[in-house]
Amino acid sequence: MARKSYTEEEKAARRNQILTVSLALFEKEGYDGTSMRQVADKCGLSLGVLYYYFKNKEDIYLELYSKSLDLMEESFREAMTSPVPDIPSRISLLIFSYFNFYNDHPDYYRVFTYGNRSGDKEVEIPENLKEKSVNILHMLEEPVQDGIREGVIRPCNSYKTVIALWTMSDGVLMLHKSSRVALFGDQFMDYYATAVNILLNGLLEEK
Repeated sequence: MARKSYTEEEKAARRNQILTVSLALFEKEGYDGTSMRQVADKCGLSLGVLYYYFKNKEDIYLELYSKSLDLMEESFREAMTSPVPDIPSRISLLIFSYFNFYNDHPDYYRVFTYGNRSGDKEVEIPENLKEKSVNILHMLEEPVQDGIREGVIRPCNSYKTVIALWTMSDGVLMLHKSSRVALFGDQFMDYYATAVNILLNGLLEEK
């Protein structure tokens, strides 16, 4: 019997199924605890078919990592186009948009932040995805540069400042994601807002 020929739409649907199942497994079992066999079984596929679509688990992970960047960029672009009264408000909105990414897509947040460990190693991120990340950072850099030019933000290295803003806000999110969530209780949003205000106050030029 001749093997069935699949349309491009069917192939795309199968590929999306594999990614969806893998994302759920990475979230539940972790990257290191997930095998290609598990993915195949959950999808109802043979290993041969799975390897037709993805050459290995790392290949699946990197596809999900790229999607996480797309979702993050989407959240930031929405913040960039939302009306705000001033530059500090724009920066604040961008920082909160990262929280929205974390809150709306917790599985992709895990993939982006710490979901790629394999034993003592991490999956190496290729240059094209690193460049994609850097482009997002440059997008966040724009209002900081505008604030410096207008005398609202203290003179600083805008790129390093964006990195610092990102990593400090990310630290709060990772703490909340960890087992130490009890530290925040039900007031996590208040703690995040406090952290954002502290960061912004450190950037603002004294009047």
